Amino acid sequence: MYVIKISDEKYQFTERFKDKFTDKWRTVSVNLDRDTTQSRKKAQKILDDKILSKGVTKTEKITIDKLIEKWKVTHYKSVKNISKRSYDSAIKVIQKNLDTTIKVDKLNPSVLQDFFDSEKISSYSNNYTLLIKIVLNTILDYAVNLDYITSNPMTKVKVSMKKITVSEIETVRNKYLTNDEISIFLSSFTKRQYRYKLISEFLILTGLRFGELQSIRNKDIKGNILQVERTFDSTSSPRDPKFTSPKSASAYRKIELPERCLNIISEINDTNEMLMTNDDFVDCGIVFCSRYGGVIPNNNFNGTLKKVTAASGIEKNITAHVLRHTHISILAELNVPIKAIVERAGHSDQRLTLDIYTHVTENTKKDVLSKLDNIEY
Repeated sequence: MYVIKISDEKYQFTERFKDKFTDKWRTVSVNLDRDTTQSRKKAQKILDDKILSKGVTKTEKITIDKLIEKWKVTHYKSVKNISKRSYDSAIKVIQKNLDTTIKVDKLNPSVLQDFFDSEKISSYSNNYTLLIKIVLNTILDYAVNLDYITSNPMTKVKVSMKKITVSEIETVRNKYLTNDEISIFLSSFTKRQYRYKLISEFLILTGLRFGELQSIRNKDIKGNILQVERTFDSTSSPRDPKFTSPKSASAYRKIELPERCLNIISEINDTNEMLMTNDDFVDCGIVFCSRYGGVIPNNNFNGTLKKVTAASGIEKNITAHVLRHTHISILAELNVPIKAIVERAGHSDQRLTLDIYTHVTENTKKDVLSKLDNIEY
């Protein structure tokens, strides 16, 4: 922007911009009665609005920090709170290990490659590194859309993932329980932990995500059909829970419940009626509630499972998600088609189910070996 003094009480402020439709340089101007720092700021705002009104974005120099904040304002409007926490975590790493005070147009593939090749970033898990890559790529795509840069430098960056080790393969195999382990696990709950035993059994029989189980209402069950249409927002308070839409479009689904699940719900509802007589009970309208009426915190539930696992002698880290994986492995043992398993689990990506499907339980492996031994040539 430049200023021309027209008279003692009139100054013309002018800005040049390139019309991206005609590729020609044009100008916009505004007259003000003085040339001060405040007047220049006011003029700049007016001129920027004039340029925008012509359907043209003025090329602007912006730092990576400011770009990130601008991206968050736009992007976070349609993002769940739990996803915001993940993005914020990745952004914190980016801002700590990359000089985000530089102008975004000075950010080149070499700088980004050094960032991903650094010892710090290389130390993260493949999943977390991928999250950082996705966030950076999305932010820089946003910069391209706003004409801050002409191309995304991330397209020329190679992000190397760690090779899966034998121990990591074994870890995948420990992400579900065998039939024998299920029996031992469920028999290891104490009387005081009985409610959590019922919940564990329900998760094994349905494959629900824990957040989906936390949000179940009686009206979500029609006959033996459970309609999954919401999940607990873990950023809200367990005593004053908020619920949001499921993880993905495929997570909206109907699940047929076996008779045992219906019995569990009936037993839980009977207990809830007794709990409602307590003065400190706040009815949040959910089935699998805590003794106070709110949702059972994930940490509390997994903490109890840890104690039960120790008592059972099973050398696995059993969590609510492991129980979900166990359901998938049971269906794989029963030779349920992969498409049906994907739909029941509510996975948006079939690879997630296949990862578990390919690590079926020992009973399936023995069955395969038995069939191979009986082949006649």
